[in-house]
Amino acid sequence: MFMSLLKLYNMPQNLRQKDLALITSIIINEDVLGGTIFQTFDKAYALAEKFQDKFSHDFNWENQGLDFDEAIILFTKKELGIISPDTWIRTLSKTKITIRWGVDDIRSLGYECTDEQGFKVLQDVERYHDSNIGINWNVIDWHCENHKLINTED
Repeated sequence: MFMSLLKLYNMPQNLRQKDLALITSIIINEDVLGGTIFQTFDKAYALAEKFQDKFSHDFNWENQGLDFDEAIILFTKKELGIISPDTWIRTLSKTKITIRWGVDDIRSLGYECTDEQGFKVLQDVERYHDSNIGINWNVIDWHCENHKLINTED
């Protein structure tokens, strides 16, 4: 089992897979799931996928208040119900602020979109965020146009 995990980790051409292997191994190593590797691998891998969906392989952990390993373990404990979602949010929020944009903001600009289309736009807004510009209506508008959303107000 560890050999296949190691092979996955050594795939330089696929950073997502490498990161997934690393997250899985951290969950197993911390023994949060309680059991042998054979008993816990599938669950650890599924939790690693969920973590990676929330925090992509290129997420910048600098100045987050938690290091990568701590965030993985806290996330795993939250998913298992060992800690409450509120504890997870408070822990992540100790050293940062969050400003939220939603699909409804995209629609308020006059764009027609499904929740899925709007969320893809928001993911790109986050992925290509430039801290010198910030996220504002013009940035969101540009990403909507880039995703070819139809604006009914034009």
